[in-house]
Amino acid sequence: MENNSLKIRRFLNLETGEVITVSDFGNEFDDENVSDKIDEEPERYKPIPFISSWEAYQNMENFIYTVIDEKLKGELNRAINGKGAFRRFKDVLIEIALFGSLATSKKRIAKDIDLMVFTENTDCIDKLAMCHRKVLGKFHSSPDVFVFTKDRQFLGNVCHRRECPSQSVDCQVHGCGEIKYIEKRQGFTFNERNIFKNKPRVLWLNPRYEASISDGWFNRLQEDLRLKENKSL
Repeated sequence: MENNSLKIRRFLNLETGEVITVSDFGNEFDDENVSDKIDEEPERYKPIPFISSWEAYQNMENFIYTVIDEKLKGELNRAINGKGAFRRFKDVLIEIALFGSLATSKKRIAKDIDLMVFTENTDCIDKLAMCHRKVLGKFHSSPDVFVFTKDRQFLGNVCHRRECPSQSVDCQVHGCGEIKYIEKRQGFTFNERNIFKNKPRVLWLNPRYEASISDGWFNRLQEDLRLKENKSL
């Protein structure tokens, strides 16, 4: 699963069954004739489509669901839900950025830890919520995690509760829990200008993405502000 990469291409030799790997960038170990052979005999070499580790994980889950033997099914589920399951974050999460007082503070401890997380989909929110609860148990400061799509749509905040929904009155807020472990807060309206009062600090960016979403968002708002100021002159 972890060997899948957009930097390499794989081809199946239909005559021998051999899998041929070609690097897009090339290196000293590449066979210089391989690419030429593939180009010259396209009917012989079938390209193997890229499959992300998340898709591969989903395929394993779907297979396990079909296993009849309950003991074997349990062992397989335990195997794929261990520590390695967190590696799926690298395919689903796009960016993690720090904003608020800690992002701009020079002190080691700030009042709040505010994180914005950009994600391709919501399939790993349960794992994100689990990580959130572990952080709550280790630090005195309470991290607040704001979740966004790659198109900058605000989904809500990661809930700290173990069960979703729970019996808490907070869970009765409209829209809360529609995405499991994503909470909606009574009276809270997302305002991008409040979030981006200062430039966020990017903590992690998925290597598959060349540019930070939070940086681009902040820069766009700053440019809009400059244009408005120029018009008012």
